[in-house]
Amino acid sequence: MAASGRGLCRAVGASPRPAWRRAHWEARGHLKPEYDAVVIGAGHNGLVAAAYLQRLGVNTAVFERRHVIGGAAVTEEIIPGFKFSRASYLLSLLRPQIYTDLELKKHGLRLHLRNPYSFTPLLEEGTGSKVPRSLLLGTDMVENQKQISQFSPQDAQAFPRYEAFMNRLALAIDPLLDTAPVDMEAFQRGSLLQRLKSLSTLKPLLQAGRILGAQLPEYYQVLTAPITKVLDQWFESEPLKATLATDAVIGAMTSPHTPGSGDKSTLWKWFFNTLKPAPNSPGPWKRGLGSSCHTLAKFCDQPANLDLPAGASRPFLCGCLGGLATAPFVKCAFK
Repeated sequence: MAASGRGLCRAVGASPRPAWRRAHWEARGHLKPEYDAVVIGAGHNGLVAAAYLQRLGVNTAVFERRHVIGGAAVTEEIIPGFKFSRASYLLSLLRPQIYTDLELKKHGLRLHLRNPYSFTPLLEEGTGSKVPRSLLLGTDMVENQKQISQFSPQDAQAFPRYEAFMNRLALAIDPLLDTAPVDMEAFQRGSLLQRLKSLSTLKPLLQAGRILGAQLPEYYQVLTAPITKVLDQWFESEPLKATLATDAVIGAMTSPHTPGSGDKSTLWKWFFNTLKPAPNSPGPWKRGLGSSCHTLAKFCDQPANLDLPAGASRPFLCGCLGGLATAPFVKCAFK
């Protein structure tokens, strides 16, 4: 599609403006009359879409209303001297294929080991020299079992089996997320050739079935039952079950007793193990979640790294603030 740069700008008075707004106003002259594709919003999804479009040689512009890029995946200094990831906080939602395709490591995205990854304090009175108990979980399974044994030696023995069980389900689901869904229309009503082609889309499902094997009915229960029911079958101690149940309700207006909440617990396990800084070492990111969007922008600022046809231009990051064309973070984003 073509989008006109005219009409995006309007005259404003000569009242004092913040430095970033003056820079945005001056950047309006970089707008072209037309673009092949326009992405509205420089959040993480918009930036990924623009980066892939630009890889294909599509003349792309990204429009952002705010003076910072990132959308929900943004890092801002909301207290002087302290920066926070203001909304989204899960970088593991970023698919490894995107991480690789867009060379995010090369452009500055750094992941670090998060260990321990869970802390659950208990509201109980200390007795004598004993302090109130807590549950600390990390990447050391032996230490995890030691922590859990405070509440139940039986649960400490069951925990490695539970982790292996859930990781197996996450391993089966993971390839499906980068695969086109089965084309049931072609499979049921298409020509013979279309039906044969659609069979290839069944391969990831068949592989998932092989991974789950004879335990498929148990995994079906995990995906459909409340997480409380699943955890009650594995453990007896409330501190451990409460800790693990949080995976099922994070970011969702739901209860651990809601049918299907076990599915979200599985997805969290998958998120945690998907994007890793090194083999077998899940971790968070450096400089807050906003750094992920700035590295996406830097990818598009490196034409030598893009497979572009001759004459293709780089995308231009700008914004629309009350009708005013702006260009936030031009220095480190799109030009």
